[in-house]
Amino acid sequence: MKKCSLNEQLEISYPDSFTPLEKSEIMTDDKTIKAKWGVKDSGGELYIYIGWTGRLGLIGSLFITQRGILRKFEKSCKRFLSDYSRGQSIQKKVFDKSAAGFAFSGKERGSGIEMTGEMITVRLGGRIYFFKYITDNKDSFYCRQSLDLLISSISLKAQAD
Repeated sequence: MKKCSLNEQLEISYPDSFTPLEKSEIMTDDKTIKAKWGVKDSGGELYIYIGWTGRLGLIGSLFITQRGILRKFEKSCKRFLSDYSRGQSIQKKVFDKSAAGFAFSGKERGSGIEMTGEMITVRLGGRIYFFKYITDNKDSFYCRQSLDLLISSISLKAQAD
């Protein structure tokens, strides 16, 4: 496993078979919360992205919410994926914090390649983080396990609220 510092708050470990993405490969489809780090598997079929907001004060947390970020992401999915379909809702715990998200699928506009993925958001240390994977691989179990492995490898550098 390789270790990487995401920001001043979090470190993450990822499998040796994964390669960090170059800045030009990281999708930035939202102005509120942009993907800032990502990895791809050795076959180039699975991409995992992580992004976060700046520190949210009281006023910021009223306008930028986990639910709002998920809604914006879903809108961008509808723009980039034809035959977009929202899948099951996802609820899990990340550092004993409630994380929520959903699965999605559709065909990539232009290429027609069937894409699937999941996105979850969680509030840690005054920021909202998102974790998502996108793949053209039909093995959703492998993809979900890879995302869960990355999320479970996260370590806090300082205590987050």
